[in-house]
Amino acid sequence: MTHKNNMDLSILYEYANNDLAAVKELLEAFHETFDEGLAELKTAIDTSAEDWKQAAHKLKGASVYVGAEYLKELCGLAQQDLNASTDKKKAYYLEIKQIYDAISAEIKKAL
Repeated sequence: MTHKNNMDLSILYEYANNDLAAVKELLEAFHETFDEGLAELKTAIDTSAEDWKQAAHKLKGASVYVGAEYLKELCGLAQQDLNASTDKKKAYYLEIKQIYDAISAEIKKAL
């Protein structure tokens, strides 16, 4: 069973040709993109379904870079569930944020 907070940074290292400086730059870009996407997702809870879909898609894509499979899948579910109720969207947002925060803490430990 995959743990919700699991990630596989080997994907990122491979993408960066095992260059630690490049990995750190990519992680900064990941955090910037994810923070921006989370803010957009939160706003989209009460705006349009299209905004929700785009924000969730951005988060799903960012999740791939750190090998966060469960987070990627969760963001994909949120993306597909663009007509979810406000309460369900809030639940998606909170779970995505919780997992992202846990992964961010793990990344800090790893570096």
